[in-house]
Amino acid sequence: MIKGVFSILIALSAVFAAGCSRVGGGEPKAVLAALDKAGSNRGELEDVLAHYRDDPEKLEAARWLIGNMPSHYNYEGAEIDSMEAVLANLCGFKVNIVIPDDELDKWRNFSYATMKRNDHVRSISADYLINNIDRAYEQWKTRKWNKNLSLEDFCEYLLPYCIGDERLSDWRKIYADHYAAKLDSVYDGDDAVAAAKALLELVYEDGWRYNDQLSTPHRGGDMIMKHKIGFNRDFIDYLIYSMRACGIPVAVDLVLLTPDGYRSHQWAVVRDNVTGRFIPFGCDEMRPDRVNHPRDLRKKGKVYRTSFARQEEHIKRIDEIKSLPLRIVNPYLKDVSDQYFEPNTITVPVVADSREQIYLGLMSLNEWRPIDHGKHIGDSVVFTNIEPGVFYVPLIVDNKYFEPAGDPFVVERDCSVTNLHADTMCVQKIRIMRTMPYISTVIRRLSNDVIGAVIEADVTPDFSSSDTLYTITDTLFLPNCRFLSRNSVRPYRYVRYSAPEGRWLSVAEFEVFEHNDLTGPIDYKVIDKVKYHQDPMYLHDKNPHTNYTVPVGGGSFTLELERESPIGSIFYIPRNDGRFIERGKTYRLEYLEGKEWKAAGTVTAHNDLNYVEFVVPVNALFRMLDLSDHLFVGSPFIYRNNRQVYSVDFGFFNLRP
Repeated sequence: MIKGVFSILIALSAVFAAGCSRVGGGEPKAVLAALDKAGSNRGELEDVLAHYRDDPEKLEAARWLIGNMPSHYNYEGAEIDSMEAVLANLCGFKVNIVIPDDELDKWRNFSYATMKRNDHVRSISADYLINNIDRAYEQWKTRKWNKNLSLEDFCEYLLPYCIGDERLSDWRKIYADHYAAKLDSVYDGDDAVAAAKALLELVYEDGWRYNDQLSTPHRGGDMIMKHKIGFNRDFIDYLIYSMRACGIPVAVDLVLLTPDGYRSHQWAVVRDNVTGRFIPFGCDEMRPDRVNHPRDLRKKGKVYRTSFARQEEHIKRIDEIKSLPLRIVNPYLKDVSDQYFEPNTITVPVVADSREQIYLGLMSLNEWRPIDHGKHIGDSVVFTNIEPGVFYVPLIVDNKYFEPAGDPFVVERDCSVTNLHADTMCVQKIRIMRTMPYISTVIRRLSNDVIGAVIEADVTPDFSSSDTLYTITDTLFLPNCRFLSRNSVRPYRYVRYSAPEGRWLSVAEFEVFEHNDLTGPIDYKVIDKVKYHQDPMYLHDKNPHTNYTVPVGGGSFTLELERESPIGSIFYIPRNDGRFIERGKTYRLEYLEGKEWKAAGTVTAHNDLNYVEFVVPVNALFRMLDLSDHLFVGSPFIYRNNRQVYSVDFGFFNLRP
């Protein structure tokens, strides 16, 4: 008994070891500070502390929540309900789950930061906190996989009542009522990773509709349960609500800016009760797996973990730096890059005043954005724990804008550094085929939706004596595909395209020609009677960005040709990301020299080519601009081994086993 009490006391003291020391034997400093900030709501917080006066563990949990509550808030306003209504309307759509332009126009320039901000320390009720603590505590004590979960980890990964700035709700009851019994019916073990995997499958069974058109605050757990639609962050929030309501200790890991894209990205991690490691899951179909560490094949640069608690170590690192942007100053972020990549220390030269703060930067559209800061020593800067195979640039702040303070660089697999200094005295001819990289999700979708597809032809619509013109057997990395018919002599009247078994059919362009050199076009009409699909005109509207979709596993479409004719070739474009070189479009290639992007040339793509060519300096960092698409700015890349190399093309993702 004495040993058990002593263990509890050690655990309780660890929770408040940093920044929460007791004052005169009373409450921790952080709790007293929160009470002082609560104003008229102080009594509600004091009622919570009084409620648990005789329950040491729950009292410390309450102190942890209250002590870390300042700066947590949510937005209030009718606009939140209006945004939710817009998303709710999409839930009934079978395909083309997009917000109509006239509706979207109402929200394009709206900033939710203008809405009323509701500070939790000044508004949260005692009943809400007590209900949250009791429900979380019950899951901690009753779930077998939490047998050895410390109080500190309970507070971090099960206890928080909110994820971000969402409107508060009784989400623990809602999600427990929906998932707890289902989870118990499929898993009754003591493995947190196995439990997370089982619950993830239940979530997938419920389905999720993807839409990323609205920029909203975090959505309340009750609303996401009701309307299972949104972008990646919404889905990860849904997972966190589900997991914590069922007693599975989880957190959110994120990148502030993806190296090959323009957005942040996040995923869930579960605390493994066997190894103590955190295993990622929840995005790009990643399942938690202790043995085979899940890898999403995305470059990350730097990885942070979000917390409800203020991260004092992070705050201490940035305390003396006054010019950091909010995304890095965020006191609830913890750098966990060393959990994903082998720890490293990288030194690169810079040209900056010795008093200048140097940041680790990435290019986003047409601006430089920081993802971390470094230690400026003389004419160099030191960065720690950064991912190899990413194009970085050291940055300084000049007149409130970030600009390069040295050459871009890439860390190779062996942690050596390659500085990318454009050599204008030595040039080479290069061939460009894309403005953006192929990311893993695109490659996976192209493979799954295309490999195994069959194109048949017959003289009758029942295809009772059909011939197979072509079977797609490989991923189509060049979207403009010409298929030669296996039988170009026999005349046909009907053509059928069938998707692989179990996959939806989604095709951007489909044209039929009499001859094998794409001459003698044959017009057609789509004669399918599918209830839900996009307009068949998208099959031949000469626009590779529109798609004809049949939302049925293994679906097909049938074409009736305008005349009976032999078929020599087919021009085919699968659904794609639209970032390949398109005929008739005009592109400009730029390379970085010093602080500026310099033009290497402007060309228009010929009708019969899938690439454009330029003469450029050696050892430069490049980017492509699509001048025909609202001046679209592509991701940075280099030219190595006679091909474009984006960050993602380096491979060696997530180097830690």
